[in-house]
Amino acid sequence: MTSRQRTLTATVAAAALGTISACDRDPTGPSGTPAERATSAAAAYVSGLANGTANPETMCELEATTNRPNFRDDGGTLDGCVTAYRNAFRDRTATAAPATVTVGRLRDVPATATHPAGNEAPVTVRTDSPAPWSYTLRMTEQDGHWRVVPLDEAAHARTESTGNPAAQTLERAA
Repeated sequence: MTSRQRTLTATVAAAALGTISACDRDPTGPSGTPAERATSAAAAYVSGLANGTANPETMCELEATTNRPNFRDDGGTLDGCVTAYRNAFRDRTATAAPATVTVGRLRDVPATATHPAGNEAPVTVRTDSPAPWSYTLRMTEQDGHWRVVPLDEAAHARTESTGNPAAQTLERAA
C-alpha cells in the first residue's frame, strides 16, 4: 500500500467513524469538496453495514430515494425507509472487531438506462475473516447531498494500474 493509499484509508476511516458517532453531522452535506463529501458518505454507509452500527435514520439519509428498501411500496419515503430498516436491523449486534473500510479513487460516470450520473468507487471491507469483501458504490448528488445509489458486490481482485474494477463490475451489472 502506497503512502497516498494509507493516507486516504486513514482519512476515510476517520471521517466514517466521526460521521457514524456524531449524529449532528451530515456526511453528504455542504462542507468539503464534492469528492470528499461523496467519499465520506460512501465510507459511512458501508461502515454502518459492515460493523452493525448503522441506524435506520442514517442509512435512509445516505441512500438515494430509488435505493431505499421501501421504494416499491411507497416511492422511497424517509418514514417508510426508517420503518423498513428498523425491522431489518432489529436483531443486529455490533461486530466485536470493527471492519476497516477503504474507498478507492472516485471516478465520474455518466448516466445509463438504469443508473443516474455521479461518481463510482471501489469499496473494500476487511474484517477478521481471511478474505475482504469488495463493492462498487455509485454516488449521486440529490438535493445538494451525496447519496448511495446501488451497492453491487464485486469479486475481490487487486486493482491493476491499467484496469478499473468498479467500471467492470458496473458493466456486468447493467
